[in-house]
Amino acid sequence: RGKSQKLSLAKDSIQSKNHTNFIPNNHSTVFSSKLKETPVTSKSNDILDNRLNQLDDSTKELLSYYRHKVETLTEDHETVQRRLDKIYDAIGNQESLSLELNQRDAEISELQRALSDMQVNCVQYNVERKIINHIKSVYLLTFI
Repeated sequence: RGKSQKLSLAKDSIQSKNHTNFIPNNHSTVFSSKLKETPVTSKSNDILDNRLNQLDDSTKELLSYYRHKVETLTEDHETVQRRLDKIYDAIGNQESLSLELNQRDAEISELQRALSDMQVNCVQYNVERKIINHIKSVYLLTFI
């Protein structure tokens, strides 16, 4: 029961009104850089410091342990978030490359069709030319 009462006191001191987001300057955490100190915050510092000083060592150790846990988890979260951002960028890059590849495939197909059409036209031209040359030669032979 003693520890649970002390833990309850620690929670009350940290989560009391107007102190919910406050973290004292003498305890470094990830969130401390986000706070702006004001005269009200300074008064809150004193009140919170007094309450923290009234806690026994085991409660302070417990509080310190959980603060350290929060810092570690926050760092882990940031690391995971950076990895997720990299993955998101890689997926976006992969999608754009895939789209570009599909466009290139479509262009290649179109060029292959055009090349095939040109080959057919060349064959037709050669056949027509041979026919015309044959007709010319037959026509010339008839007049000789």
